[in-house]
Amino acid sequence: MPSGIIGLQPGATAGKRNAWNGNGGRMSMSKQTTSQAKDPSALIEARSVYTGSDPYYLVCEPFLRKAPNGDLFVLYQSGGHTEPANNNVLFITRSADKGISWSDPVQVFSTPGKGTWSSEVFVDPDKITAFVYEVEQDNHFATLRAFRSYSYDNGYTWTDREPFSGFHECCNMRQRIVRSDGAWVIPFCYTERLQEPSVRTLPRYEANTAAWRAFYENHLYRSGVLISSDGGRTFSRHHVPGSRSEQFLWEPNVIELSDGSLAMLMRNEYNGWLWKSLSRDGGLTWSEAERTDIPDAAVKMRLLKLQDGRIVLLCHPHPNLAANPDWLKESSRRYRYPFEMWVSADDMRTWRSRTNLQHIAPPRRELDMWHYPDGYVDEEDRAIHIAVDLNRNELVVIRIPFEALE
Repeated sequence: MPSGIIGLQPGATAGKRNAWNGNGGRMSMSKQTTSQAKDPSALIEARSVYTGSDPYYLVCEPFLRKAPNGDLFVLYQSGGHTEPANNNVLFITRSADKGISWSDPVQVFSTPGKGTWSSEVFVDPDKITAFVYEVEQDNHFATLRAFRSYSYDNGYTWTDREPFSGFHECCNMRQRIVRSDGAWVIPFCYTERLQEPSVRTLPRYEANTAAWRAFYENHLYRSGVLISSDGGRTFSRHHVPGSRSEQFLWEPNVIELSDGSLAMLMRNEYNGWLWKSLSRDGGLTWSEAERTDIPDAAVKMRLLKLQDGRIVLLCHPHPNLAANPDWLKESSRRYRYPFEMWVSADDMRTWRSRTNLQHIAPPRRELDMWHYPDGYVDEEDRAIHIAVDLNRNELVVIRIPFEALE
């Protein structure tokens, strides 16, 4: 593990900054026709920050946040062409002008001989916290180790990583929420080793990956939450029950509903749908995981909540999944589309709008894939700000004004 303070000093940079920006090549609002103005996606601005190139081709799982001083920053994974890999590292890029221009990315975390990854960054008035992981490509996520690092200067420098005590091994923390009573709730997923290896047949497109085969056949992924009432000093652990026949329930997101209940959505590998669980006691106990009617192409989703109670879901509801569930065993990860934004005003009982975001930027290839959206709600700016990795090679930041949610 690297020692000392890790900072934004001159060093390795990744890829190149891109020339196109603004609203993804769309006409400005002043030039739109009436029909265009009624299209919610026409109000959305997408900006390409840069494209990766070897040896930092990969762009993966970016986290866009606003620092305490008002700067925007994105922490993301790079190194090589895939993940998990032992050459994966973490980079950061910053904007001091509300996302109009961005700094060259600078490497901030790496681990000799192992891959480095992050699954969550959250901002408090006095510091920024990043969950940083060490992973070995030959063991996939079976030997995942979790650490925390802090920045007290708006993301310019970071403390030495410290093991996340009690949750250091094989725990993967996701996006924190703060309950209405001030308590922290951090959804997480964790692995359990099976007593007997699974006899399931791997999809053909991954059957030649020995590390993934061993991981899939010998482990369960399960979800739950960590709850802290003392600002992250101590945590209690609470699990979501689920059938062992559903082998991979992971990458959970949690949202607080209008009555104080908590709702969780989970990715279910090789199932084709998002799954859900509900807690009516603040996250202490959860209902058994069950399938929703939201298709999912085996990819991270993101839940965000506005102060007025509206809930936004960023997801990939591929239309073929409902008609042909077996399709995803061959193609789900290769066809993570369309990228959509769903909006609910009634605690996710119904979705009042569904906006296709698949074409908010000029096409890069015949079928673009927008992976792993993540960001935050800015009530002052009256907008949602997210970052997405496009085709696992390009970082794109997106501003969604509240008007686009109507």
